[in-house]
This record gives sequence, structure tokens and C-alpha cells, in this order.
Amino acid sequence: MPETLEVVPAQYQENFKAHTNLERQARELAAAVKDDASYRALCDFRIMIDKQRKNWALVIKPAVSAAHDAHKKIKKVETDVDGPLANALLIADPVISNWRREQENLRAIEQEKINRKFRQDEEDRRLKEAEELAKSGDHAEADRVMEAPIQAPQVVLPSSTKVAGIQDRTYWSAEVFDIQLLCKAVVDGKVDAAEVLTANLPALNAKARTMKAAMNAQWEKYGVRAVSRQDIAGGCR
Repeated sequence: MPETLEVVPAQYQENFKAHTNLERQARELAAAVKDDASYRALCDFRIMIDKQRKNWALVIKPAVSAAHDAHKKIKKVETDVDGPLANALLIADPVISNWRREQENLRAIEQEKINRKFRQDEEDRRLKEAEELAKSGDHAEADRVMEAPIQAPQVVLPSSTKVAGIQDRTYWSAEVFDIQLLCKAVVDGKVDAAEVLTANLPALNAKARTMKAAMNAQWEKYGVRAVSRQDIAGGCR
């Protein structure tokens, strides 16, 4: 309350303080509605509240506009400062990513080349050993040597693109490439509809506003119905 009073013009502060009793008055008048007179008293109170809100909107508008202008100015400063920084990243990041990807591909190719050479050397060694065993007449041992799994060393080459302060981030997201397949999975009970499907409410609301109650005859069989609610609004008397 004290912080709020600081931004309220002095000539309106007493009136502003009086507003703290409005909720209590509203509860008392609402609880007292038992006949036409008490109903109309609540309506008069509501009309007064509506007028007060409009008056306060006019009173507070200069302060709101000033705060909005100040916000726009500081946001412009933020944009002016951060804009070049962000644009610099947009230039640097793709080049960094492409270089890292190219170098990692080359590293993987070289690593596979080395490991393939180790496997080939191990196969040649095993074949030579088996041939020697076969020549000596130990065919069973020769067969065992040839059937044994290849135990070649696996080399992992270190990455050459790691730089302190730059990290790799992997982002995963889902792509619905065939909505009909997804809907069929829901119908077949293989996928929970509540987990993967969301109704396009803006489009359905637009239909409800256009068709109103007539929407139900067409759409209730699809699990959608038009609903309405009534509100009250202040107006001239």
C-alpha cells in the first residue's frame, strides 16, 4: 500500500485509501440481496464501481504512459547493446559448428581407418597362426583359432575441436510427419490421446462463435460442443 501511494497523485490519495473498503462493501451488499431493493442497491454499487474504474484509468494513464515510455527506452538500450553481440554470435556460431562437424567427421574416418587396420592385422596374424597349426597337423586347434572372436585393440582418437568456454548442446524435438498415422495410433489404442493430441481451440472457438448452438448437431459426435456464458457489463443509465 505505501509503495502504491507513492505513484498516486496527492489529490487522489484519500480517495485511493477509501478503495480499500470496497471489497468489504461488495461482500456485504452481495450477502444482503434478498429482495428487489437490495438487488438494485447492489446494481447501483456496481455502476459506481464501473465509473470509478473508468475515472482511475484516466487518472493513472499519465503514470502508466510514462512508465511505458521509460520501459521502451531502456528496452531500446538493451536492444542496441545486445543486438550487435547477438548478431556477432549469429556469424560466428555457424562457422564454429560447421568446422567442428567437419573435423569430427574426419576424426571418425581416421579412427575407423586405424581400427580397421588393427582388425586386419589381427585377422592376418590369426590366419598365419592357424596355417602353422594346420601344417603341424593340429587341425582342431587351427579351427579353434579361426573361430575365436577377433580381439583387436580399439583406438579412440582425441577430439581436436574442444575449446574451453564452448560447449556442445543437443536439442531434441518431435516432428509429426504424418498426422493421420498418429491419429490412427490413437484410435487403435496404441497411443494415449491425452499425451500427444491437443485440440486446435482457436479454430474450434471460431466455429462456435460463427455457428453458436447450431454447432452441436454437427460436432457433438466428434466430442466437441458449443458452450456459452453470460457476463454483465456496465452501461449508461
